[in-house]
Amino acid sequence: MNYQQNEQRNHRMKIGLGMMILILILSACSFGSFFNNRQNEISSTPTSFSNDVSAGNEESETFSPEEEKVEPEQTIETITVFRMDGTEEEIPISYTSSTDLLEAKISSGEWTEGEGLVILLKLFTGETNMDEVPGSDLVLEFSGTGAVSWGQDYVADEGNDVEIRTEIERLLSKIFPSDEILDLISKPSGRTSDIGAGKTAMLNKQASSSCQDLAINGFQSEFFDGGDCYLYDEVNINGFSYRIYYPSSWQGDEEKENLVDVAFAGLTESVVVFSDYGDMEDINMMFSLLPDTDNPTTLAFAQYVPKGTTCSLTYLPSSYIGSMDIFKQTIAHEVFHCFQYWNFVSPPLRAHSWWMEGSAEYFSNVVYPAVNDEHRFLSQFDIRSINDSLQMMKYENFIFFQHAANTYGDTAIIELLRSLGNAGGSASVLAEYQGMDTTFLEFVIAYMSTGIQDTGGSMIKVDEFQVRVIPIEEEGEEKFSTTAFVANRYAIKYEKEKRFLQTPKQDENGKYSAVMNNERLDPSKWSALPPEIRSTCNDDLWYAMAVTTTDSSTNYEVIALIDTVEKAECDPCLLGVWEVDNSSFEDYILRLMDSQGGYDDLPPGVEFSIQINGHYYVEFKENSEMLTRRDNFSITSGAIGYPRLTTIIDSQGSGEYTTVDGKKLDLYDVVDYVNKVEANMNGLPLTVSMIPGSGTYSMFGVSASGPGYDNDNSTDSVTSPYVCDKDVLIIDHPEYGKLLYNRVEKILPTPVPTMSP
Repeated sequence: MNYQQNEQRNHRMKIGLGMMILILILSACSFGSFFNNRQNEISSTPTSFSNDVSAGNEESETFSPEEEKVEPEQTIETITVFRMDGTEEEIPISYTSSTDLLEAKISSGEWTEGEGLVILLKLFTGETNMDEVPGSDLVLEFSGTGAVSWGQDYVADEGNDVEIRTEIERLLSKIFPSDEILDLISKPSGRTSDIGAGKTAMLNKQASSSCQDLAINGFQSEFFDGGDCYLYDEVNINGFSYRIYYPSSWQGDEEKENLVDVAFAGLTESVVVFSDYGDMEDINMMFSLLPDTDNPTTLAFAQYVPKGTTCSLTYLPSSYIGSMDIFKQTIAHEVFHCFQYWNFVSPPLRAHSWWMEGSAEYFSNVVYPAVNDEHRFLSQFDIRSINDSLQMMKYENFIFFQHAANTYGDTAIIELLRSLGNAGGSASVLAEYQGMDTTFLEFVIAYMSTGIQDTGGSMIKVDEFQVRVIPIEEEGEEKFSTTAFVANRYAIKYEKEKRFLQTPKQDENGKYSAVMNNERLDPSKWSALPPEIRSTCNDDLWYAMAVTTTDSSTNYEVIALIDTVEKAECDPCLLGVWEVDNSSFEDYILRLMDSQGGYDDLPPGVEFSIQINGHYYVEFKENSEMLTRRDNFSITSGAIGYPRLTTIIDSQGSGEYTTVDGKKLDLYDVVDYVNKVEANMNGLPLTVSMIPGSGTYSMFGVSASGPGYDNDNSTDSVTSPYVCDKDVLIIDHPEYGKLLYNRVEKILPTPVPTMSP
């Protein structure tokens, strides 16, 4: 406790003494009834306690109502989260793990490294309560391996404070008894006993009390009274020993023994799976004798040991109060830490935590693919990954290792972990791994689109993930940047009713990809930013963008140079279904053929004609989509005095449109899907076989090749002046002249692509 805390404590004690004197005076003057009434009014006010277990003292101090009124309220910090759908939300800042809280407190100057480690270890062992540790209620995951490893690093550094090192060692001894002490206080369970049930219960109760004192005092031999505190079950796998130690007081308790069976299954099933990937050695798994508290849940610990040494795992009572399936996956996580220690890791340990925790979460799911307890970190990955690199996160990285394993396979990931361990946890090893620059971009794209496939086969998906929103409204430069292994995600908001011409440029040390938000779920649609963007009539146009790099030497930057911005208004007059005027279309085609030399081969004086029947519809929709439909649409063409060819077409299509400055109609990305083509010559049927690009025509046993239909998906656009009124639309093509449409009441079907005639 520092000087300031001591002063505050002394001040509160003085106030408490003053209140006691006041009570005596009031009682003597017959004012006791008044005081008692006042006391009842404030009886619901929480009382603050200072509890020092190690010193064996407990002190309670009350605050006066006046003092309580001036206590500052706890301020909950929040951040604003932006989503691809344009919404935003204020959410409280939380810490993924206890070590994240420790790092934050060190960074803010509230704790030193040593002070923070002692505070956390006291919290874990019950010497401190959560309400005495500001920010602990905002921690999502209290698995203690990270803090234990950090504490081991601190103790190993002889340059650190001697008193704090000694205190950390004392606290660690309460979590991990030595192998010698554990052997001294334990015996094989046998799961049967010759002693009567009543006698067993009495002995167990006695042992439980003395054994708990032993644990509270750090398993020091002078506190051992010779009883059996632990029973253990043991199995040998591949010549190594795997033991479960549980309190002897659990013997004969069916529920507790069932818990031991679950834990034993979790241990052995994990060992069997991990043995396929590397060395597995002796493990002692222990249920802690420390008393249960209301402190953090899911507390489990793995103690670092070098190869050739028994790995110790400790589980506090709070770690197994929920689902047994989740408890087994928690065991698998800690067992994988043992695997990491024997195969990959050497001190100092803290530099390895980013990949150790993330990979342990992933491989625990390899053991139990259907449990998916690791998904609890998905929201934290979403919040943190847009700013923090993989190296700055821990448990959240499970989803990256899941994707990497999907890409390279589990065996390759094990070798990658080995390389990371040999390199002291440096992300440069990750950056240099085969095709990692592409893999990391594909990871972010998958995260923003289909999701990441889980080991169990389902998809890990965030529908409303966080992005950086960049509005684009006018000409200029927009920059999109990131640093190594940050999953940076952008939402580009192009202002509605505008046409943008842009030139994307990028550095060479990274990658990016973008897509219209309404096509984001299809990974094949992701590509470079297009040179032209047309926003919709009724809403801003949203693009999703992933910007990634694995190069730690410099930032990666993508620049969109917005060269031109034009007004692209939505004209309500266009909305609805229009039918091509057949007479107007006949003239239009004749002009088109004339411009392309279609009459050059005709003899002098021979006239070519076109006759059109059927229906050709066009629909303009509010979302800037255009639909087309040819219904029994026939074109009869030929020269007078020559055989005339009739082609009957059934088709449907789609495209996009905008209006430029309210005077020009811009059509683009038009796709025409032909469903059926029939033909006859002077009434005699022809056999027509057509595929995109070519066709075969047969008549009277004679066949010839000809053009096929074209399901065109060109990005070329046509911009034409137009005039629209209530019932008539005239589009004036810049080369072929005017085409007349009449408004009709009709609903067009959505196109269904087909490749058959």
